[in-house]
Amino acid sequence: MRLISLLRTGCVTPLRRSSGFTAIELMVVVSIMGILAALAAPNFRNVIDNYRVRRATEDLISTIYLARAEGIKRGGGVVLRKSGSAGCSGSGQTEQWECGWFVFVDSNANKVIDPGEETIQTAAAASGVSITFTLHNALASVDRWGQFSGAGAFGFVIRPSGSTSAASATALCMSSGGRLATRKGMTACQA
Repeated sequence: MRLISLLRTGCVTPLRRSSGFTAIELMVVVSIMGILAALAAPNFRNVIDNYRVRRATEDLISTIYLARAEGIKRGGGVVLRKSGSAGCSGSGQTEQWECGWFVFVDSNANKVIDPGEETIQTAAAASGVSITFTLHNALASVDRWGQFSGAGAFGFVIRPSGSTSAASATALCMSSGGRLATRKGMTACQA
């Protein structure tokens, strides 16, 4: 009885239950979050790969349009060429362009950038993608009508580095008439 009277008068405060998480509850939540993150990681990798391919494709498209516009503006003599970095190679009918590319004014028509010739645009190396140019000479020159002279139909295949899957690849195709088209999931330009 004495305890009840002390509680009523406020002299003794009852024990309160503390709120929060126990260590076991916290470990269960962290474990579940780790499992969910492990399940989501492969899908996130695909998202990053697709973004890189799309970005490299858009960079190439804008460079091709710029080269054509500059060829028309300058009356020809504009060249789109891969960067001459040591890591870029190619043989036969393909050239690797992931080290970057540039557009320049070829005033003496030798298809090589010489001292004094203007560089119009330089594109840096594309990270995480492989870019293959399907033309034997690793360059495309633009005439005064905005056409890629001597090239005929050509194309690029852009895919994530180290991937051989067609699902994540994009073919960027230029017809001999000058029409530019992208084809997702393709590893070659078809006539």
